[in-house]
Order: sequence, then C-alpha cells, then structure tokens
Amino acid sequence: MIEIITYSPKSSQPHPQSKLEIQVQINRLTQQIQFIIEIDRLKQVMRQTLLIDGSRRENSAEHCVYF
Repeated sequence: MIEIITYSPKSSQPHPQSKLEIQVQINRLTQQIQFIIEIDRLKQVMRQTLLIDGSRRENSAEHCVYF
C-alpha cells in the first residue's frame, strides 16, 4: 500500500490526500515515466546527417534538442 502525505505551504502539518488525488498523482507520474522511456528510444534512431566534425551520424534525440 502506498501512503502519500503532503504538507501545506502554510502549515507544517501533514495533509492527508484522498484516494482519488493519490490515483491522479500516480497516473500522472506513470505518464511522465512512459514519456521519458519513449524519448530515450530516440537515441537509437540514427539520422543521415553527420555531425559537424564528421565523426558519426546524428541520432534523433540529438536532433530534437535543437528544436
């Protein structure tokens, strides 16, 4: 069982969260992790573009950084 306790900015007392609030937070965290995993896969997609020094081809993750 996961117990999440947050603290109000105005108080140092714990603020218990409802099960719905906890589920929303878990769902959001799950989506964020899935996004990070998908973005990480871009490192394996090689583009035709060579780096300026010509040492290797650019990967899609590097290319996306420039946008």
